[in-house]
Amino acid sequence: MRSGRPKRAKTRNYAATRHILMMRHLTKIPALPATILTVMLSITILAGCRAHTGTSAPPINSTDVKIAELRKSLAEANARIEELNNKFLLLKETIDSGYAKSSPGTHNSATEDASDVTPPKGLKVVKLSENDIAGDPDRKKPGAAAPKSHPKEPAAGAENLYNKGQDLFMAGDYAGARNIFKRLIEENPKSSYTDNAIYWTAESYYSEQNFKMAYEKFHDVFTIYPSENKAPDAMLKAAYSLKELGEIDRASETLNELINRYPDTPAAAKARKAVIKLTYPN
Repeated sequence: MRSGRPKRAKTRNYAATRHILMMRHLTKIPALPATILTVMLSITILAGCRAHTGTSAPPINSTDVKIAELRKSLAEANARIEELNNKFLLLKETIDSGYAKSSPGTHNSATEDASDVTPPKGLKVVKLSENDIAGDPDRKKPGAAAPKSHPKEPAAGAENLYNKGQDLFMAGDYAGARNIFKRLIEENPKSSYTDNAIYWTAESYYSEQNFKMAYEKFHDVFTIYPSENKAPDAMLKAAYSLKELGEIDRASETLNELINRYPDTPAAAKARKAVIKLTYPN
């Protein structure tokens, strides 16, 4: 009898231990679904990310393409505007030059005054030619030799070359225009058209997007002829050329120098706007 009791106690202890283990196991079961849900949720999120990436990538790429196309169109439009502006400036120069020539103040006042005078009665009037009024020593006299032919003055030759260069520029023949302007500069270095010829040489390079050569020629204008009418515009376009070359700091310095040197010019007004765009590009 005594030998059986220990066995029964052992059996009871085993049953209690088994019960405890089962209870512990059961208490761990609720944690299992949470783990499974976590794994499933992670898989769902990853799948969703993959699906999101797959569906959204093409619109992003297409948007980038559209932005690039718009930027290209804007650059072409700006180039076209710049070309039209150059032609407008050339036409304005031509009109201003023609107006100056036809201005009443350019007529010979001596001739006009003489034509308005009424001679006294009985006085014989002998009309004088322009050579007589000007006192030309080479005017033809009876028995005198034929007058010597005088070569054209440099200013007149420069004007003809300048007009020809303008015509070629407006026709889009930038290389041909440069050749004419170069001839003008070489043959008439002290002409009043020389600084303009250099300026439009620079513009021809700018129109061809040769910004390095454009900058060099624009730089020549405002350094050699700082007091001439093209100096402010040349400095502005020099800054634009530097910007196109990626030299933003130098472009900003040139714009600020333009504002300080020629503060009341239209070029300075454009420079102020350009400085803001360079400082805050977005």
